[in-house]
Amino acid sequence: MSDEKKEFINKRKAEINNYENLLRAILSFKKFIEETLHAKYYFGGKLKKEKNFDQTPDIIIELNKDEGIIGEAKKSLRKIGDKESKSDYIKEYVEKSIITQLKKYDTSFDNFKIASHDLILLAPQVDNETLGIIKFDFLDKKNNVFDRNFAIIVYSIEVQANTKRILIRYDYGKISNNDLYDKLRRGVNFFEGELSKELGKYKIYEENENSTPIEYIMVILWDSIFNEILDSSNKENIVEMYRNKENKFQVKLSKLMEYLRKMYTIPTFINLGNSSNNQRQQFKINSVRDAMEIFCNIGLAKILSKENNDILYEITLKVLPEKNELDYFLDKIYNSIQERKFNPESQKTEKLDKYFVS
Repeated sequence: MSDEKKEFINKRKAEINNYENLLRAILSFKKFIEETLHAKYYFGGKLKKEKNFDQTPDIIIELNKDEGIIGEAKKSLRKIGDKESKSDYIKEYVEKSIITQLKKYDTSFDNFKIASHDLILLAPQVDNETLGIIKFDFLDKKNNVFDRNFAIIVYSIEVQANTKRILIRYDYGKISNNDLYDKLRRGVNFFEGELSKELGKYKIYEENENSTPIEYIMVILWDSIFNEILDSSNKENIVEMYRNKENKFQVKLSKLMEYLRKMYTIPTFINLGNSSNNQRQQFKINSVRDAMEIFCNIGLAKILSKENNDILYEITLKVLPEKNELDYFLDKIYNSIQERKFNPESQKTEKLDKYFVS
């Protein structure tokens, strides 16, 4: 394997690992909020303010009728560039990106009927250099950055005896609710096994579809959805079945979305006047279509027909030569990107570069 290929695969794996680690942290935080504090936790939602655009934070918590929390969750924080000064970094990234985003929630909202709410940033502890700059080089040197109390909560993932331990703790700032502050100051711990129910139910936790690694979606489709469809299909829908466990079957994009929407929804904060349904679909059709395009690029699917914005695929579900399907996908994706790079006439992955080109 070339160094360039190894670097690509390692970078993509790190991106997926960061995504999964934040998912574990969010689910741990949700479990703690609901089971220990008996409060309500939402995977974001639309907060409305008259004459302003809706705001869509990652985290909305109703601790009680008087206290709430609104915040952002980050899977990673950007480090200072090699040729970037600290002052430029603070201005362009810390202030314009992170702080500006949080300040959007530093107000009252028409549909969040809580007397007062704090602001939080949930971030990986491993990014301690950036956190230090946010805390000591920006917040401590500025007066009254936020009108409300603001706190940084950090998470870390430790591997212990073949399992993962998720730790969430208070790191910086002020938290209005004393019970929440005391418990977070001591730290909240969950082992991955304690989250098995949540991890099976919640896969995507954010509104921005381009932030979810496309290979992560491919693994979910391959491991869960394709097998679910195959198991529930009538025999006449299966085109070919081989003794080497290679199955070919047909499925429409609309049917894939039907399975995903049935299996994966998340509780989101309800809009004003809409109390009947607060379940948001986790998977967006554009991301699933992109994932299927990559399956076509790497030879595990092909398009049979298109009709009225729906697509009929033939999928080849088989035992892969790699022990881990992600390794197989990444190897094939890299080769597909290289094919287009060295063959100007090939456009196989051009519109998917948003996932792979930083």
